[in-house]
Amino acid sequence: MADLKISQLPAATVPLAGTEVLPIVQSGNTVQVSVNNAIASRASLGANTFTAAQEWATGTAIASAATINLDTATGNRVHITGTTAITAVTLTRGPSTLVFDGVLTLTHNATTNNLPGGVNITTAAGDRAIYESDGTTVYCVSYNRASGLPVVAGASAALVLLSTVNAAGSATVDIETTFNSTYDNYMIVASGITCVTSGILKGKFKLGGSYSGDYDFHVTNQSDSSTAYSALAAESVVNFTTLDNLDSGATSTAGFVMYVYKPSSTTLKKQATWTGGVNRLNASSSVVLCTGAVGVSQSTALTGVQFFMASGNITLGTFRLYGIANS
Repeated sequence: MADLKISQLPAATVPLAGTEVLPIVQSGNTVQVSVNNAIASRASLGANTFTAAQEWATGTAIASAATINLDTATGNRVHITGTTAITAVTLTRGPSTLVFDGVLTLTHNATTNNLPGGVNITTAAGDRAIYESDGTTVYCVSYNRASGLPVVAGASAALVLLSTVNAAGSATVDIETTFNSTYDNYMIVASGITCVTSGILKGKFKLGGSYSGDYDFHVTNQSDSSTAYSALAAESVVNFTTLDNLDSGATSTAGFVMYVYKPSSTTLKKQATWTGGVNRLNASSSVVLCTGAVGVSQSTALTGVQFFMASGNITLGTFRLYGIANS
């Protein structure tokens, strides 16, 4: 038989029987081995028992798009970047684990993106999902929120954590991720706020892409010895006063809960209300309850809320934005 290149040989009949022989080099000698023996210690396409840990690779991140293709993923685990809504997923088998790096909408589709409960999901950074396919339908078989809240809104899932901003010697704290039409109303919870210079906490709304506005507001401060009420109109900033006369230092602290109503509407004028308190026992031995309401003359969509001190920085504080489930 003349010497032939492997590429010149005729194709074998498949599937192989397992009794076919292959030449191999063993201990410097060329010997033959059957196909069955050659693959005896390898995983087969049938059932297998793994006796050691199997590592799943984290592949290259995939940018969010209307359709994402998990068949071309370079690992069984991938991060999903971007904020574009995902309406379809391409997957032949799976499983494939997704880690979301930001806020986007997963749109339920009975065939191409079958989600738990049959409802859309708004992701948050750190949320995880496991996808599988039976060859016909692509299923999200598991979805875990970083916040620990359940996926399908109910009595225990009325609030969905959207973002967290931690102040650290900050001139401003900007809450912007994400006000949109997903929820009618939003809630901001601020806690552990301390400041460099005693004073008033002020703020602005982001309207039309910039922090501006023409604000009318009412504020009431009630301490253990007095009650103070103030009302101002056509102001360029809001005096939230939750930090009114907050003593500088780590032990005098404040917090509040603020509700923002219909921020995405382009026909309704924007409004918010808040309730909070300040514990300024460092020097003045006073605990203050603060309540207020603010409205602006603009009906432009609101996309952010900014907080800052009248003087100096916000030393510490955690500001969390929640979407309030519509039903």
